[in-house]
Amino acid sequence: MADGVPYDSDAGRGTAAAITALMTGRAYLGSARIAAAIGPYDRYAENRDAHNSVMRMHRDASHAIAVEDCLDTPS
Repeated sequence: MADGVPYDSDAGRGTAAAITALMTGRAYLGSARIAAAIGPYDRYAENRDAHNSVMRMHRDASHAIAVEDCLDTPS
């Protein structure tokens, strides 16, 4: 908002996607730290492949965000 980027624009969507990806990554890091300390969630072992597939999808989606649409530079 401070940079005046329109919400309904490639730059607005790219910026929102980048921020969301960063927030998701930090949440997963916190979850991994908790799991390292007290163990994974119930039934993780039987859901491991599906769980890791979702993690890879989030990673791949974050890598697909167009850099030119989310540069933190003044307009």
